[in-house]
Amino acid sequence: MLNLPISRDGFLWAFSIASQIHRVPLAPTFLLNKHEAPFTLGSFRVAAERTGFRIRQKAVPNSQLEKLPLPCLVTLIPHMDAAKCDDDMARGPATIREYQLALLERIDEKWVVLAEACAKSSLTMSREAFERRFAGEALIIAPQVGATQGAKSDKNALPSNKSVDGKFGTASFAMPLSWLKTMFRIAR
Repeated sequence: MLNLPISRDGFLWAFSIASQIHRVPLAPTFLLNKHEAPFTLGSFRVAAERTGFRIRQKAVPNSQLEKLPLPCLVTLIPHMDAAKCDDDMARGPATIREYQLALLERIDEKWVVLAEACAKSSLTMSREAFERRFAGEALIIAPQVGATQGAKSDKNALPSNKSVDGKFGTASFAMPLSWLKTMFRIAR
C-alpha cells in the first residue's frame, strides 16, 4: 500500500463519497478541524475508519481491475499539463505531486466509466487511457455484505444498503414495512 499525497479537495470529496455510500451525514468543517494537512491516502483511510466507515486500501495491478467491487475509489496520476514547470520553478523547492482520486463506476475490456474528484459528471474513457493514468491503488469503500448479514437476523435492525441482488441502487433505499411497524410499536 502506497501512502500517496492527495489534495485537500480530493480528501473532502472522497469523504463525501464514503458518506453517501455509508449513508452518514458529512460535516466538512468539523472534518477539516479534526484532520490537518498533509492529506494522503493513509490519512484518509485512518480518518474514515475513525468515523466508522469500512475502508480497505489495496494495491491493484491493471489485470485485476475488473475484479474490484464497484463503486470504489481509485488513484490517478495527475495530468502532465498540470505538472508543467518553467525554469524558475525548477530552481525552487520541489513541489509535492498530488494524485487525483476518482470514483470507479464501471469497467470492462474496452471502456471505463468514472467520476474524477470534484467533477460534475461521469467520464467515459478507453481502458488503455485509464491504465496509463491509474496509479495502482484502490480504496474499497462499499459496506461489506458480511457486516450487514448479522443485522438481518434481528427484526428491529435497519435494512442493509444493498438491494437483494447485492448492488447499490434506489431499490436499496426502500424500507421494509415490517421494520416500520416495529419502530412504531416500540415508540408507543
